[in-house]
Amino acid sequence: MSPDYFMSRYTTDMLYTFEFIFCIFILLLLIGFWKLKGEKKSLYVYIITGLLHSVIELTAQGSGIRVISETYLFGKIYVTYPFLPFILGFFEGGFYCLMAYHFVRIMIHSDRFSLKFFSTISICIFILISLGAIAMHSRTYIITRRAIFNIGNLILLSICIGVSLGYFLLNKNVTSEHRKSFFYYYLGLVLITAIMVIPLHIAGTRFIEVCVGGTYYYASIPEQILVMYGYSLVFEAAGYFLPFYIIIYHFKLIEFKASTK
Repeated sequence: MSPDYFMSRYTTDMLYTFEFIFCIFILLLLIGFWKLKGEKKSLYVYIITGLLHSVIELTAQGSGIRVISETYLFGKIYVTYPFLPFILGFFEGGFYCLMAYHFVRIMIHSDRFSLKFFSTISICIFILISLGAIAMHSRTYIITRRAIFNIGNLILLSICIGVSLGYFLLNKNVTSEHRKSFFYYYLGLVLITAIMVIPLHIAGTRFIEVCVGGTYYYASIPEQILVMYGYSLVFEAAGYFLPFYIIIYHFKLIEFKASTK
């Protein structure tokens, strides 16, 4: 019998409270950039990709494909479906795609605003997640698991990667600069995912488990590295968000101009 691999993590109600606060903070920050600097494309990227991923979360949780228990924001406000998918939609889809978008601007035309934004937010989120992972060991927690090599997930991931690669590589209307920007977008997704995952993995809050005969075991170190980074980080985490770049491209949110000072 071949083992089944699971992405497992410890979580608390405080996790979703943090994600909710962070989403609101990013939204207000981007509104501030729009009003004070005239930088509104970042806001558009965040809202569009956040809503897209929220719809995916609504569908997945509504159909039972993904199961997330109810939670309490700030320990008091009861939150469950259909509101919880929007928190996950903007914290994952919206935030990841926003950071990848700014990574593209850094790599394509050395945008100083994007460099400051990406580096500052990356450092802050790395510190906050590291502190949260350490603090979680002193709290009551629950463990959540999801199968990694589920056939449905593999099919969906293959479609996402195949459609995205096909669109940017085979579409003659896509310029060479935009093809290049697509690969930078992918690298940006991998980078921000690594920043989010590595401190949790090191702290033992997120890890790979093996299920054999209905019993879960902590995967060996080689398995942890191969599955967590060789597969999940390189293919899975970034792959699902690749089609979002087609939307960003069509809304002309990626343009190649002089750098923002």
